[in-house]
Amino acid sequence: MTDYLFALTDGGGTVPPELGVARRLVLRGHRVRVLADTSMARGVRAIGASFLP
Repeated sequence: MTDYLFALTDGGGTVPPELGVARRLVLRGHRVRVLADTSMARGVRAIGASFLP
């Protein structure tokens, strides 16, 4: 298992593909944390990653 940290901004079309990559890592058993705007908290938690505001 590897730890990953994503730093995302809620600013357009890059969010869905980035969350898709994070989701795939979670499904493979990795620990994923996402540092992002609070508006993205629900989506981050929905993919099984940890949310950091």
